[in-house]
Amino acid sequence: EQIIQSLTDLETVDSVQFLLDGKKAETLMGHMSIADPFTK
Repeated sequence: EQIIQSLTDLETVDSVQFLLDGKKAETLMGHMSIADPFTK
């Protein structure tokens, strides 16, 4: 969660989307949902 906070603290970043091999995934190794972008 810290990387999301650090990135969205930047003025030009409104959301963060994690991709695996360039594609959207449902979870990060089954531990955290990454299906939707994270916002401020």
